[in-house]
Amino acid sequence: MVYRCANDPTNVNGFGYQVFVYDLATGQTTLAGLDNSGNVIPNADFPTISADGRYVGFRWMNLAGAGQNDQIAIRDRQTNTTALVTQTPGGAGIANGYGYTVSFSN
Repeated sequence: MVYRCANDPTNVNGFGYQVFVYDLATGQTTLAGLDNSGNVIPNADFPTISADGRYVGFRWMNLAGAGQNDQIAIRDRQTNTTALVTQTPGGAGIANGYGYTVSFSN
C-alpha cells in the first residue's frame, strides 16, 4: 500500500509531504519519494502504486533549482531509480507542468 504523510515521520531535513510504501507481507514501511541518489524529494504527494508493487508514481512539487513545479515522477522500487515523466520529447522538464495524478494500467 502507498500513502502520503503530511508530517514526515523520518524527519529528514524538515521536508513536508512524503510518499511511503507499506509492505503488507513484511510489515515494513519504506520511503519512496527519493531521487536517483537516494536523496529525499521535498513535497512528494498524490502517490499511486502499480499492481505488483514495483512502481510508485507521485507528484513532485517544486523541483529545486529546475524552475519547474508539479511534475510527475515514477520510482522503480526494484532498480531504485526515479524518472521524471512530465518532460518534452527531448527530455527536458516542463516548466510549470502542473501534473497532479498518476495511474497505472495492467
